[in-house]
Amino acid sequence: MSVIRPKRHSLHPGDLQLIFNMVFEADGVKAGGGEPWIPMCLPGFNNKGYLYMYVSFLELQDDMVKEISAEEEATSLKDDAVAILLISANKEAFFDLQKMKNSVVEVIMLF
Repeated sequence: MSVIRPKRHSLHPGDLQLIFNMVFEADGVKAGGGEPWIPMCLPGFNNKGYLYMYVSFLELQDDMVKEISAEEEATSLKDDAVAILLISANKEAFFDLQKMKNSVVEVIMLF
């Protein structure tokens, strides 16, 4: 896990647990396929507003990274799941975060 955040903001352990439970334990996010855009409240961060989470599952295979299709998501093991989670306060930031994820995947593929 790696977290990049502004210096003035912190992630409370309870908020991280909410995020991980939502993404990796609840079958709905991963089984739904695609790239979910999820509004959520992180009470340790700000209990009076919403943040928006972009989720993309990746598969690490033969030294390569690829995005998992909806069918592969449904059949892959939860313990093997690798996800990129990007969180924004801007509800209109989906495509910006999608571009950011694509850039990260391109860099990972170089290694």
